[in-house]
Amino acid sequence: MRSFNANFVTEKNKRADGPKPINLLTFAFATPVYLSDRDITPSGGSAHKGLVKSWGFIDSSITQTPGSGVLGSIEICDLQLTIINAESPRFSDNFTAADPPENVIVTLYQWFGGLLYSEKEIIFKGIIYGQPRYDEYACTLTVRGIFEKYNKKIGEDMLIDVDTYPNADPDDIGKMSNICYGTLPNVPCRSVAAGAVDTLTEDLADGALTFTVSGSSKIAFPAGTVVVQIDDEQISGTYTTATRTFSSCTRGYNSTIAAFHNKGASVAEVLSVYVYEIAGHPVKAIDAVYVDGVLQDAAIYTAYTGQTGDELTGYEGKAVVEFTVLPVVRKQINLGVDEGSHTHSDSNTPIITWDFDTAAFGSGGGSNADNAVDGNLSTYATCNMSAYVTMLTVSRGASYSNAQAPVRMRLGIKKAAVYSVSAKFEFCGASTGWVFGTGTFWGDWVTLGAGYDSWAEIKAASGVVSRAVTAAQDIYEVMAEIQCATTISDSAATGVALTGNSTAETVIGKLVTADVDGYQDDGSYTGTSGALIERCSHVFLHAWCELVGAPSADIDVTTYNAADTFYGANGYKFALLINSPIAAADLFMRLALQCRSRFFVTPAGTAKLIVRQLGQASGHAIVKNEIKRDSMSIERSPTTEIINLFNIHHALDLTKSAGDPQSYAASKNFQDATSITRYGQREWKGSQDVFCFNAVRDADMAEDVGDFLLSYHDLVRKMPHFSVFLDNMEIEPGDLIDVTHPLDAMSGFVCEAQKILHHLGNTKQIDYIEVVGVEN
Repeated sequence: MRSFNANFVTEKNKRADGPKPINLLTFAFATPVYLSDRDITPSGGSAHKGLVKSWGFIDSSITQTPGSGVLGSIEICDLQLTIINAESPRFSDNFTAADPPENVIVTLYQWFGGLLYSEKEIIFKGIIYGQPRYDEYACTLTVRGIFEKYNKKIGEDMLIDVDTYPNADPDDIGKMSNICYGTLPNVPCRSVAAGAVDTLTEDLADGALTFTVSGSSKIAFPAGTVVVQIDDEQISGTYTTATRTFSSCTRGYNSTIAAFHNKGASVAEVLSVYVYEIAGHPVKAIDAVYVDGVLQDAAIYTAYTGQTGDELTGYEGKAVVEFTVLPVVRKQINLGVDEGSHTHSDSNTPIITWDFDTAAFGSGGGSNADNAVDGNLSTYATCNMSAYVTMLTVSRGASYSNAQAPVRMRLGIKKAAVYSVSAKFEFCGASTGWVFGTGTFWGDWVTLGAGYDSWAEIKAASGVVSRAVTAAQDIYEVMAEIQCATTISDSAATGVALTGNSTAETVIGKLVTADVDGYQDDGSYTGTSGALIERCSHVFLHAWCELVGAPSADIDVTTYNAADTFYGANGYKFALLINSPIAAADLFMRLALQCRSRFFVTPAGTAKLIVRQLGQASGHAIVKNEIKRDSMSIERSPTTEIINLFNIHHALDLTKSAGDPQSYAASKNFQDATSITRYGQREWKGSQDVFCFNAVRDADMAEDVGDFLLSYHDLVRKMPHFSVFLDNMEIEPGDLIDVTHPLDAMSGFVCEAQKILHHLGNTKQIDYIEVVGVEN
């Protein structure tokens, strides 16, 4: 709900002789232009010329129109203007190459005669949009809301290119540098220093000192001395770019053996280091690095967060990982594969399944406790209905040892929703989180800390299955997977197949990923310097200021603080990877859905973040005598918007496509039997990616958001449509109001304002406002 200064409120609320608003328009050209629909000079203000021939109306909306459905859209309001262009100088004379109209902020104020100019209030702010048209007599133009200025394609200026990274892997050229919020596992990295791979144009004898490559490399060999590898032999030579020739070669370089090589053999550049970009900005922490899914020993790489004092030269302000390559080209890690005539045997077990073999009930009791640890997903332990939170304790009796230390763990639980009870499994600092419904649920990978980083300590620990409320619960199985440290064999492989577009794919591997804690706060967003930016409100604020470049002063403090309090109390946080360009409106719209909120920019240019809730008290009452005569009508929300069966997918595998439900580690089904009986089964028929929550990893948050969406969309709602005058101009989209009117015997009928049309008045017509609401 907007607030205005006291004298403005007094004037707009006059009813005896009616308010007399005057609209004042400012164009912020290099020399500002002040217009109105009459010649007027407000007290303490500039002279406004009466050149506005006609006003349009201001249309602001958060309506979820058919076709957009549950996702909705961020609508950018606009204002149509016709300006007299016959005076000298003409209004259109302000349109210059140095000061184009498309770059000018336009502000519309409402003011009342008798007030000071400083007591005016903004009712619209925007930029000139589209194609202004003018002739000798009139200029017509459209002014779009200020969000148009900030609705940029986020990430379009962060694409990997050959000018910035001449040695980048061709597969990563054109891809976007990562933007990371929150705690993210397995973030795919971009190879920005990769090395060239080409082929021989002719057979190469073991004593030849000159050879030519075909020019097929997508990365250019540098001119001058270059070390390459062909099959098992390394060769140092002088490369001439114009002729693609290596000359003055030293054969059998770096203790390899000179050999004959066939025409077409791969010629791979050997670099001293390979660099992978983790994020195009500094991050709070890099917790682990993987190659082709295998955890790496920190001894073979150096990770840089990009924070001041922790930067790799040449990659300042970016999070990167640098690998130091061993003397010969070979796989950096041992995966137990046969590479030519030499086999690397895998001496470790990267991931093991930890089998529990004992189970006992908590004080509430139950039956068949051992079924939860018997390895059979078809049998279950039944925990009795009880007030006790701890239902089941599990542990391991048998001993276990492994040559490599335990590093990370994730937990799984398979359960039946007897009474739709939330349950969770905790062991050694890892947890599934609270899970709801029937199925198998896996928690996130958790790095094992002190007290749980040895097999003896893990064996000595016990796990606990808990429930959220008093109700019976069936547990089919509890599971744990433990990832071990890896070892590297120092012997070189023979006959290494050099494949792909760069030597990084052969030397390092096809996929390098990292566990990342994303943007770190300087204190401006969370209030704590050095904190991880992950609470939903903090992510919105940071993205608004840093990603789209909008001022923090344009955030509505009241709604933002209320949303921040809600997110904090309910543990709402994002874990978001942005790795392809996305329009700001699309990003904000999708994030708002995933935290059951609305994000939009009002006509006055204020960004509002509102948590959506049902059954709330209104903040503004409208009675019958405040409603324009004969303007009240009621629609029912379209049946196409009823959704009583859907699935939310969350915990995205970041190496896969964000829009595919199969890319998510967890999903939750939501359905309403009462709604299905009333309206029939109605599924979401739009794009499948709407319920793919790529920014949510927490099961509790996904469940809470899903419960709200089901409650909101599982029935038809009344939508009152009526008109009011300026005494109700505080109303903005998203506000909760209550309406009293004889139609449908409405008495304090609470609804959410979804659409506001402000019809601008003039000397002959008073302003009035159309409101469309939806039952709350």
